[in-house]
Amino acid sequence: MIIETLGALRAGGQTPEDLADRLNIGRGVLRQRLDLLEKSGYIMRLKEVTCAGACPGCVGAGSGGCSGRGPVTETYALTEKGVRAMDRDARNGRIKEASC
Repeated sequence: MIIETLGALRAGGQTPEDLADRLNIGRGVLRQRLDLLEKSGYIMRLKEVTCAGACPGCVGAGSGGCSGRGPVTETYALTEKGVRAMDRDARNGRIKEASC
């Protein structure tokens, strides 16, 4: 299941909720996997502040200068170690990447 999780992450740009749905597992189980993979150096957590100029009185609205107080989206991405593990297992025929 760890390999399937890495394969799903390889597509990139997915929230934990998206990943849980895609892998057909509970969010608690996924969170444990993500924590393990992050601690092991296979993935990294990315947090992105979304700014659409919706904050009242925001001086950065529309200028790309968001104050960082907008909604935060959490995603995960493979590290180099994760990419190498995926490539190695794919070469050995042990995995099939998750399809989009």
